[in-house]
Amino acid sequence: MILQVLIEDLVLVIGLLLITMFLFPRSSFRMTVRQRISVGLLQGLFGILFIHFGYPVTEHIVLDYRQLTLMTAAHFGGFTGALTAGLLIGGFRFWEAGGDPGAMQAALYTFLAAAGAGGSPITYAPACAGGYR
Repeated sequence: MILQVLIEDLVLVIGLLLITMFLFPRSSFRMTVRQRISVGLLQGLFGILFIHFGYPVTEHIVLDYRQLTLMTAAHFGGFTGALTAGLLIGGFRFWEAGGDPGAMQAALYTFLAAAGAGGSPITYAPACAGGYR
């Protein structure tokens, strides 16, 4: 049972990375805000898929890889992409559980993880790209 869940998650992770790398080949330093939000929306949808394919431990606790999509959104979309994905994933987690206090806590932690993964809203470009932006 758990091996099947791990294989399903591995397929989702590989699909997540391949689709993101195919759709957004450019660095986040050269992306427009619209593209960064698109990265966040795509990663948010993958995060929702990871929630559905999670491994239930108890009635209210599910192990999943939604944080992986936040890190991918932060890498490809920067702060804006990570916050967009965090809002989408956290909002879905809160909505799915029907406003349970544990779900509110999970949604808050997901949003805070997205903000932390995205770093500062000020984008730091490499020195070869002209310094700070």
